[in-house]
Amino acid sequence: MKTYAGYRHKNRYPLKRRGALFALALLLLFCAVPAYPMQVQADTSGEDIIQMREYSSADIWSSKLWMQAISGKWTDRGAIVPDGVYTPTNFSFTGGTGKLKIVCPLVYVIGGQPYALLYFSSTHIPYVDAGGARYPLEDRRALIPVDPGREMEITALTTAMSTPHEVSYLIRADISRLVCDPVAAALIPGTSAAALFGESAGTEQTQDSPNGAQDARQEGQGVNSATDTLPEIAGLTVTGKMELHSADQFAVYNCQDGLRLIDVPQSARYLYVPEGVQVPDDIPSDIVILQGPFDSVYLAASSAMALIDAVGAIDRVTLSGTSEGSWLIDAPKKALADGKMVYAGKYSEPDFETMLQKGCDLAVESTMILHTPQVQEMIEGFGIPVFIDRSSYETQPLGRTEWVKLYGVLFEKEAEAEAFFTEQEKMISSLAQAEPTGATVAYFWITQQGLAVIRTSHDYVPGLISLAGGTYIFDGKINYPDTGSTMSVSMEQFYAVAADADYLVYNATIDDALENADDLLKKDALFADFGAFKEGNVWQVDKKAYQSTDQTAQLILDLHRMLTGETEGYTFLRHLQ
Repeated sequence: MKTYAGYRHKNRYPLKRRGALFALALLLLFCAVPAYPMQVQADTSGEDIIQMREYSSADIWSSKLWMQAISGKWTDRGAIVPDGVYTPTNFSFTGGTGKLKIVCPLVYVIGGQPYALLYFSSTHIPYVDAGGARYPLEDRRALIPVDPGREMEITALTTAMSTPHEVSYLIRADISRLVCDPVAAALIPGTSAAALFGESAGTEQTQDSPNGAQDARQEGQGVNSATDTLPEIAGLTVTGKMELHSADQFAVYNCQDGLRLIDVPQSARYLYVPEGVQVPDDIPSDIVILQGPFDSVYLAASSAMALIDAVGAIDRVTLSGTSEGSWLIDAPKKALADGKMVYAGKYSEPDFETMLQKGCDLAVESTMILHTPQVQEMIEGFGIPVFIDRSSYETQPLGRTEWVKLYGVLFEKEAEAEAFFTEQEKMISSLAQAEPTGATVAYFWITQQGLAVIRTSHDYVPGLISLAGGTYIFDGKINYPDTGSTMSVSMEQFYAVAADADYLVYNATIDDALENADDLLKKDALFADFGAFKEGNVWQVDKKAYQSTDQTAQLILDLHRMLTGETEGYTFLRHLQ
């Protein structure tokens, strides 16, 4: 998140006007006794307690806080607004056509920097730009740094039209007088946007756009429904569509002369052009041209590497956005060690000189690139097309793995991709007829702040557990947000549901690996009261599982072995003693 830099007010007013304002400010300070916000202080048990403290005019004078208040300098907000979570005294926004609603239920102050928690009524906004940074929305909400009491411009991308476009708004969050509501602080971050806006289930929201048009391609909805029709696009004759069994975050259409139209919702539309084929003259400008073949690819989307290797095209990836020490799968580690692949900087700081020297002809990025739009623009400025991988948004067990078919198109290895995915399906086909075990599983990890991060129904992990014969214990017991693959809950909320789980599975793909089950007690002593902990049913997913998108079927089989009591044959799961 971009650090707040503040505003400069040194020469905002002429000297005489500043003198008048100075006198007026002193008068107001001694005539009023403002109530300043609650402070969050740590007690001896380490838990945060909220105490009310009101500053009088004398307090302000003695601490010289008035100097910051009347000069407009908020650089030391820790003194004026202590770190904590507050409800704003006023929030307003202007701009657009008036159809969109923006709500700010909370303001967080972290390290003296205020951040507004913004909810948007539209389902068609993937991200918001503010202060030179990009903030992707999850469940139609984002945490954005604000300048207290001043209007600031934000720009929201809307996908409601056939062509995405940007709409600007001016927002203002007044936090000079706040009343911290601990109930709101605890409940609102877990409130879904639908609940916040009073929507009934299935309500379709109207996007703020010039004609109020709506787009069926919502966040996470995908593009492979049974009712899909072939698109009509100028310059293209669409003759068919690739058959997909699990993935719904991309679609591939067959066109004339071997052209392939690739549609990735919330990312872009791409046209793969084979060698020797001309790009049609009247192709819409929003379609990204991918001129094959690709022989020097920069890959920053680490989850794609295993799939590219699976179709035999890893030699085409000559530039890695992940260093050798950070790779957990063998193929890229070996390629980097042998000099067949070089590290060219991470997604946010790529080594442009190396990319140009290597003749980079394609950059494959994850959605993290949306946090650094200026980097994407620079890559494209060098004539290198950028393809954004959204496989992490898949919800079906083999959804991420089926992206191998897309990379089969980009590297002209479609037969290999089809054969590979068919084999993955065969590996788990027997599980479809297996009887459910009835066992419940809690899949999670614990943050440094002591929150439990669980997967939602929008993620593929609950599907893995179900296919393996288990039941994801949080389904039906926690209100998931409308979008987003993960959510954070307090340990109290986590305990209320997961204490009765038959198995605890710790997600070490995100956090540092645990050495043994007792390491959970270092995270929180409450784990000693969990049934699975007492029974010795604590397991851990190996860190390399995330990068091993070509072996998702193996993870499903691992979960099935765990649920059926097998002791050998595991690839990614480890029993913690």
